Formats: sequence, C-alpha cells, structure tokens
Amino acid sequence: MKLSIDASSEMSLNQQIKIQVKYLIISGVLKSGAQIPSVREMSAFLKTNRNTVAKAYKELEEEGFLEIRQAAGTFVASQLEFPKEKQTSKFINLVKNSMKEAQKLGFSFDEFLNVVQIVCLHEKNSSAGVKALFVECNSFALEQYVKDLAEALSISVEGLLLDDLEQGKVSKQFLHSFDFVVTTAGHYPRVLELIGDELNIYGINIGPYLKVLEQLLSCPRDARIGIVCMSSRSGSEGLKQVLFNLGVRSDSIIEADATEDEIYKIAQDVDIIVASKFALKANKETFEKINKKVIEYENVLSEASIEILRKVIEKILSKKAISVDYVSNE
Repeated sequence: MKLSIDASSEMSLNQQIKIQVKYLIISGVLKSGAQIPSVREMSAFLKTNRNTVAKAYKELEEEGFLEIRQAAGTFVASQLEFPKEKQTSKFINLVKNSMKEAQKLGFSFDEFLNVVQIVCLHEKNSSAGVKALFVECNSFALEQYVKDLAEALSISVEGLLLDDLEQGKVSKQFLHSFDFVVTTAGHYPRVLELIGDELNIYGINIGPYLKVLEQLLSCPRDARIGIVCMSSRSGSEGLKQVLFNLGVRSDSIIEADATEDEIYKIAQDVDIIVASKFALKANKETFEKINKKVIEYENVLSEASIEILRKVIEKILSKKAISVDYVSNE
C-alpha cells in the first residue's frame, strides 16, 4: 500500500488516510477480503499517532469498506457493491484529467479540492427543496428505494406502501405536498389509476424486468413460471403484468407468497421460479432445497433511472426558479 500524509494540508491526517485507503478499494487495487496493515503497522509506516490511523479505520468500517476482526486483523469488506471496474476506472481518469486541466489554469490540487467541495455542496443544496414520494408494495424494497434515491439525488424522499394508497389512508393534501411521485414500472399503471393525472408520476427501473425476460427467453416457451414476492398480491401482480407486456403468456404464470409452505407448494406446479431479491434473501435455505431454476428479480435502483429522475428534478428546479423570479419582479 502506497500512502502518504501531508501535515501542512488543511485536511486532517485521519481524513487523508481514510480517503487514500478508500481510493485503493474503489479503484480495485485492494480487493474484497484483502488484509491491510494493522493500526500499529500503518502508524509506524506513516510516522503518525496510532489514534489517527484508528479513527480513519473506524470510519471506513462504519461506512462498510473495512472489517476489523478481533485477533485476526483488518480486512477489506467481503461484500462491497461498486460500479463495474471499467466504469470506476473511467470515472477516476475523468477526475485525474480534470485535475490536470485545473493545473493548466493555475489551480493547485488543494484549490481544486476546495472548489469541488463548494460546487458539490451547492448542487446538493440546490435540490434540497425538492420532495418526492416513492410508492412500493413491500416495506423491504420501499426502505431501500427511499434510501438510495435520497442519497443519489440529494432530495427529500418519503415512502408509501401501495396497500395504504389503495385503502385511502393518505389524503390528497398529503399527495400534493410532493413535487412528483415515483414507483417501479410494474406498479405504475395501478399508481396512476389511484392518483390520476393530477400529479407527475414516473415509473422507473424497467432494467431488472428486462434481465428477467432475457433469462426466460432461454427457457422453453411452454415453461410454467412461478412468481414469489414479499407482497404476493401487489408485488407479483405488477411483475406479472410487466412480463405479460413484454411478451410472456399470462396463463403460464402462477403467483405465491414468500413463505416456506407457499414456495414448496408452487415449486410442485411450475418449471421456473422468478423471485424478488428480498424474497430470496428471506427464504434463502428454502430456495436452495427446491430443485427448480430460480431467476432473481433484482429490484434495485438502476443508474438509468437515476439519470431520468435527475432531469425531472432539473425541470422542477427550473420552474421553481422562474416562479420565484416572477414573484420578486411583481
């Protein structure tokens, strides 16, 4: 590991260590499961206080980059989810090129970093006034979507279960407090039916459905398909409808709850099971025991969906800016 620290920098020493170790992990130099120098070894190498290194390691552990194992040492986390290596390398090269261009303009590395932080802070705060509502059929996926959207878009995101919307547990006033509504492609028709066209509603994440379809195309056309979601009624119905729209015969699809008994039961009647990420996680041992082909529906937020919503937010912010300007000129 090639690390260095600069005592004259405005950035604290522990942050310098943290950023460099994180860079080595993200760039692929340090692989998942790799052991890194201990706090004692690193502090000796960098000639700095052990507490400084320990603080950097602790923050990296809290962020999920490192695993500190008692009596064993410090390791790169075994389960890390990053963009594909090619994308990461491309991004790093983009940053490096930007730094070179900044140098040509007369800016130092520290000045480059300061400007980047200012711009990021400005961009983050500029979206802070935008509110989005995400509608999903089960609490597991809903929690994940809300967290991922808020982090990726730097906006306020609240979650709403589809069942609560269907049962009229929310008022129009509540719905109209949001700038736009988001749901997955499978639930879009139902959400549109319940809310109407009074609000801007966006159906996202068609990618995971296409991945399922791609795998189904390699199976016999007369194969019977079972769908298992955490919320069988609304979740499976949405997935079934999208697959039907994509060309899969609806009469070949059977739906089931994500319970051990239901999974064993449906396994007897179908050739293939399409299961959501959360259903698979909750019933891992059960799925391992059944002798059926299982296709995972990866209901996770895609980059393409994030880009679409960024453009939506830009339009919203633009309209808000025009509105404020109009009022101020009156």
